[in-house]
Amino acid sequence: MSYQRVGKPKAYVDMIQPLLENGTITGTDQIAGAGILTTASSIIQLFDNKPNNTVTIGGNGGSTAQTITIDTNIPDNSFTDSTCDLSAGDATITHDANSKIVAGLKVSGAGIPAETTVASITNATTFELSANVESGGSDTNITLTFSESTGTLLNETMFVAILGHNFKSADAKFQVQTDHAGDFSTSQTPTMTNVCNSALTSDFSIPTTDGWSLITYTQDFDNRYQRLVIDDVSTFDTDVKVGCILWGVVYDFPNAPDMNIKKSFEYDGVKINQSLGGQKYSHATHLNNSPWTTTQAWSSSNNKGFKSGRKKLDMSFSYLSESNAFPTDLYGFESTRKDESMVNRLIMMTNGGMYPLLLQLDETDANEDDGFLWCRLNNKPSFDQIAHNTFNTKLSFLEEF
Repeated sequence: MSYQRVGKPKAYVDMIQPLLENGTITGTDQIAGAGILTTASSIIQLFDNKPNNTVTIGGNGGSTAQTITIDTNIPDNSFTDSTCDLSAGDATITHDANSKIVAGLKVSGAGIPAETTVASITNATTFELSANVESGGSDTNITLTFSESTGTLLNETMFVAILGHNFKSADAKFQVQTDHAGDFSTSQTPTMTNVCNSALTSDFSIPTTDGWSLITYTQDFDNRYQRLVIDDVSTFDTDVKVGCILWGVVYDFPNAPDMNIKKSFEYDGVKINQSLGGQKYSHATHLNNSPWTTTQAWSSSNNKGFKSGRKKLDMSFSYLSESNAFPTDLYGFESTRKDESMVNRLIMMTNGGMYPLLLQLDETDANEDDGFLWCRLNNKPSFDQIAHNTFNTKLSFLEEF
């Protein structure tokens, strides 16, 4: 699709910055690298939201994989005892990769042997544990029920965007892994979906050009630990380089904006002065996005065009239901992490524009050169009630260099 047409938008909202800001994670304590690059400052720099700030990972001529691990510090889903009131002793349930069972789960029950294993999976959310409860002198089946209500932010549709990379030149590929354990001893490889520049082969994404790539994925359950693996296709042809990594949740707008969309361009770096003789002269501190690692910004090539100025996009949304507009509980821990409302995802997770987001102009258009806008929220959104529990709002997005 051409002309940067706006349909029903989609936003890719980074979770790393807000988790750092509110203290859920604390930099190098929860963000680490292993393999080629382990320097803490360089690993953290990969999440600075600056795609033109290239970090050289390395690897030229080798085949050592690079891993970047995020401990989100968000607890896994929990399980509740639905049928038994056991009162004494602890037992460890062995993790089963085919179920939603968390390793190390402690069950209060007299005489349940350690390392008790799962007997059967009865449905998507329930499993049976066979154990010999010696206190009662008889065999007992204990049913534990997985509680969907404890789902967290990590239960949402997630995304990873790698901006300013040279993966094609370096002959590199990448993969997302998740686990409830920090050592990834029982890691899961969620199915990735290609959005931009990601040819998916054998659980890996192999970018077809340098520039940037975007994938989405969902988890069977919300693993606390997330890991990005950057590996060679067949030996790295040159050092792997990355501008920045966006990692977070996908926000689907409830509907397309109204027809009164306004597109404009701002030249905030251009200054025009006038001499005493009345002649005007100008200078510019900045005009356009800086080049990336091996390409121009948001491009699959290094060809230089005449694009300049910051694109600005103003649009309004009418007849939003209160559930689409607001979180159910403004101060609730669970609500503000899980809720898919506009206020929660677009406003609070970006701190009102403090952090940029990746805006897909039309969810049906994934043109990597023309279908996206790297931008910040540029206004203080307000919501006008126009009918019972129904609201209108206006949003403004300004391109980020």
